[in-house]
Amino acid sequence: MATATSKYPSLEEVKSIFANWQPGGDPEKFFAHVSDEVEWLVMGHSKMSKLYTGKAYFRSTTFGLLNPILTTPLAMNVRNVVGGGDQAWVVAEMTADSVCKNGMAYNQVYAWVCRFNEEGLIVEVRAYVDTQLLTEVLEANT
Repeated sequence: MATATSKYPSLEEVKSIFANWQPGGDPEKFFAHVSDEVEWLVMGHSKMSKLYTGKAYFRSTTFGLLNPILTTPLAMNVRNVVGGGDQAWVVAEMTADSVCKNGMAYNQVYAWVCRFNEEGLIVEVRAYVDTQLLTEVLEANT
């Protein structure tokens, strides 16, 4: 992914990676660009706010809890992506307009601050999310 002029994926490559979260996309293709040893910190004060070490652990203890309570697996609309190219850090702003199986709306806003390594893998994430909404959804649906 890196080019002769940059060590990290270009902005267009980063946008393409995050586009896999769009409705009808394939999140597996996004996770193919995430290191198995990623450090993923969910900010805030909720049951899910903590540091997750490892892609498999993060996925099973976050999306593994959230997706089963949604009517369809989580999809996110990518609103903005900045960074890439000569910068290891990128920021992706996304929104989710989902519905829980109990009918509760899950209209979430995400900002993921991600660091890529020189192999083009995401190795660190700081995820900003409405933890109050996340807590309410989890408590009402589990």
